Amino acid sequence: MNSGVNSRLVFAIKHLPRPQGAYQRCPWNRGRIITSAGTGAITFANGAQTLQVDANGNVANVLTSFGREDTIDLRGLTAAGASASYDAATHTLTVTNGATTDTLHFDTSFAPGANDRFLVSDDGAGGARLSLITVPPQQGGGTTAAPVAVNDSYTGLFGAQLVVTKAAGVLANDTLAGGGTLTVVGVNDTVGNTGQAVAGRYGSLVLAADGSFTYSPDATKAPASGSVTDHFTYREQGNGLGAIASVDIVLSPQGGGMGTGTGAPQLANQPLFGTIEHSTTSPAAGVYALYEALLGRVPDALGLEAFAGAVQGGTSLTSVASALLASPERGAPVTDPTAYVQGLYTNLLHRTADSGGLTNFTNELNAGVSQAAVAVQIATSQEAQNVNASTFSTGVFVADASEASVARLYYGLLGRAPDAGGLQALSAFVENGGGGAAGEAARLDQTAAAIINSPEYASTHSNGTALAFVNGLYAGALGRAPDAGGQTFYLDQLAHGVSRATVALEIAESPEAQIHLVGVIEQGFHLAG
Repeated sequence: MNSGVNSRLVFAIKHLPRPQGAYQRCPWNRGRIITSAGTGAITFANGAQTLQVDANGNVANVLTSFGREDTIDLRGLTAAGASASYDAATHTLTVTNGATTDTLHFDTSFAPGANDRFLVSDDGAGGARLSLITVPPQQGGGTTAAPVAVNDSYTGLFGAQLVVTKAAGVLANDTLAGGGTLTVVGVNDTVGNTGQAVAGRYGSLVLAADGSFTYSPDATKAPASGSVTDHFTYREQGNGLGAIASVDIVLSPQGGGMGTGTGAPQLANQPLFGTIEHSTTSPAAGVYALYEALLGRVPDALGLEAFAGAVQGGTSLTSVASALLASPERGAPVTDPTAYVQGLYTNLLHRTADSGGLTNFTNELNAGVSQAAVAVQIATSQEAQNVNASTFSTGVFVADASEASVARLYYGLLGRAPDAGGLQALSAFVENGGGGAAGEAARLDQTAAAIINSPEYASTHSNGTALAFVNGLYAGALGRAPDAGGQTFYLDQLAHGVSRATVALEIAESPEAQIHLVGVIEQGFHLAG
């Protein structure tokens, strides 16, 4: 924690196996988690940098309630380059990274053994995690050196699974004195989940015991531009001892879509598909901050496009926040006001709530102010704008929904990327006729009809049956053959007088089509010619 900055500590259980296979706990916490008013965190006053802990895990003058676990999460201290040193004479643990120092004072009754040691690792939220482990004595006398785990970073693309072999895996740069065998035994503080899919913010990781892994990004969470990082930690074991390190997957948008082929984004065409936003007070910036606060990630290209466009059209940011709170990704509601506010501060502002802010927002929630309204207040605060200032200074691309819709009609009906002239002309027609959203929808229908009646469409669609029409739309907009139910539904619509233009819009504007084509439209900016 930095001097004068509020900080957060979380205790969690760490178990390391003995060589014989039995498990040994850290002696100082007795398997309990320290909580504060039900929040699971200790918040220091400004300037405070010390914490008193006795041999039984009791924290003097701070807390009396306990639960499970045994790790300290130091949110204000960066893990890279950090070290921990315990002074038995003063019963003081000092965690240092450059000029930043955390000090924990233990009761005089606390006496770590010669085989006890403190480890510092990345906590996955921009801070450091401090763990106390016991290195068990080696049979026959002496001690066994613990593994040395090194943090790892890999790069990947949305829309493409990342497969890493053992030779390049997470154990490749880790060492174990004495030539023993290193094995991954757990991911994200859970032992025994190797070989299983572990969900991250932008995809899922399957990490094998030998350090090889596959990472499957979720293309629906890809940003329009720039890169994002999915963070995991892993626990390794060697000679019966353990160590913890992190693995980061840095992901960039992929030129090409889900099944549309690959290729670098055509950045020169970007202005034809949207705008680059620099203002931290814009509707897009408000949406961006709400994604960070409520979902813990930057917005995907389609989400930012839809919500920013809706706000520009008159929808409130509170309505956007309500939609995010109700999303499956957000999960079960957080009913405790303190926990809810602390979560917003941690995700967006990267710190724990100061006492004044915490009191203010929890009072609002207790008085009936909605969680969505509180989220908007924090997301649009000056501090939140300052946090995202560098991102928006570089620029955040926001796709234009009307231009994207026209582009999808090109793919769905003509089976190709739009040409620049056609995209500009038809987008201008859709956007500049008045009537709000209903007017734009009507003009999109007219645009679809114009493409269907064009000489190009006629020259490439000699079979004019309804079945051929539906099959062609599925191939162009979705990249697949129609399922029986969908084919029957749309054939029935056409048989009952629904126009081909309307059916084309229904398929090309479907969520499936948007996801399938995002790599060539909102992320790829592809044009014909």
